[in-house]
Amino acid sequence: MKYIYVLALLFLNLTHAQDTAVTDWINKNAIVIEDANQDTPLTNFKAKGSDIFKDVKLFGFGEATHFTKEFFDLKVKYFKYLAENEGVTIFMIEDIHSNMYEINNFIKGGQGNAAQLAGSMGFLLWRNQEVQGLLQWMRTFNEGKPADRQLKFYSIDCQSAANTNVNLKRFINKYSIKTREGISAVLDSCSTLSVFSKSKDEVKLKGYTKQLQTLQNDIETNFKPENQEQANDLNDALYTLTILNQFTGFVLTTTQPYRDKCMADNVQWILQHNGPAAKGFIWAHNSHVSKENTNYKRLGMHLKNTFGNAYYSVGFSYAQGKLWGVKVNDKKEVVGVVYNVKNAEKKTPEAVLSQAQASVFFVDFKQAAQNIVMYGFLNAKLKCMDTGGNGFYPKQSGAKAKLIDMYDGLIFIREVSLPHYIPGKVKETMQNPVEEITITR
Repeated sequence: MKYIYVLALLFLNLTHAQDTAVTDWINKNAIVIEDANQDTPLTNFKAKGSDIFKDVKLFGFGEATHFTKEFFDLKVKYFKYLAENEGVTIFMIEDIHSNMYEINNFIKGGQGNAAQLAGSMGFLLWRNQEVQGLLQWMRTFNEGKPADRQLKFYSIDCQSAANTNVNLKRFINKYSIKTREGISAVLDSCSTLSVFSKSKDEVKLKGYTKQLQTLQNDIETNFKPENQEQANDLNDALYTLTILNQFTGFVLTTTQPYRDKCMADNVQWILQHNGPAAKGFIWAHNSHVSKENTNYKRLGMHLKNTFGNAYYSVGFSYAQGKLWGVKVNDKKEVVGVVYNVKNAEKKTPEAVLSQAQASVFFVDFKQAAQNIVMYGFLNAKLKCMDTGGNGFYPKQSGAKAKLIDMYDGLIFIREVSLPHYIPGKVKETMQNPVEEITITR
């Protein structure tokens, strides 16, 4: 072990030789992904990488930006693979509750259409044709399958409680459940709270929390399901109530650690209530699926602590391409722009990965770390290219971290492009950027 440690330290001091050694290993050992088309199979991965996921129960697939077509398409591609080959049936996304019920109804053969449902998702980020394709495929996959093999769709974020009141009151009325007087008004008040409120009545918010707990007790006491359909309805209602309760707490705290902890709790609840054999797939940002603890415990770290090696985190990385962002124009207006990034930033993992022969590939870190060259690369503390919900910003400063601390594997795409947003369903700044700005780094 001392030998490996010394060699790794020496390796970290190399520059060009380091890059060449890493790309040589990738060219020989990384699993090439044929393309970033969500409708084509993962032929190479199935042939060469099927053993990587054999003991995994929960998959976290990230994205280095929230505005990239190839990340979305590749996540759809891998979800299809996992559903078809690894028995994954639970899909969980970093989104608010808003139309989760309607999506589940649709993918199980109910009314609606994929474009309308994707276009009404809670976060504008997901209102695109790439997600539309996912929903349509989920519906097709479910056709003719028994209930225990059908795919289910869950939103796991707590940043809003939109429509939770509607869905809870629908459940209460459907089964004529006896509840305390005034609970309908409480549900309406909680679901319309704003995290941007300048004055937050802590006493009232804590009072809401107590009333929501009372409602849960009333539901569990007064409603005893008599069949599987009723049991499913009960689980859906209790999960919705959990989201509403979490949102009430988020209004008080508005902190990322609270949010990530809630998402982790939701993931665990979902898996527990879908049976011991349930396997899940999480669609979120790199920073959430990451198992590293930089400045607070993230979703992925909570899950790694709970599931150990049964949780597999996949980061996404890119070198160049077109990225959405915003800027303030001469009139002091915030406008949407497209940044045409021409190259990876120097001294980043992406600068090294972009030198590989393949334009899209997968690297499993457990396998890679057995090689001394890759061990050093994965353990180097480097700045990673990362963009959040506000879009790309040329001067953003990313935190330095070790790839091996963040993820169990990585998907690299050399060149990325913008998603195809559903017309009329996103902000004007996203739908119609006013300018393209070239960035060379």
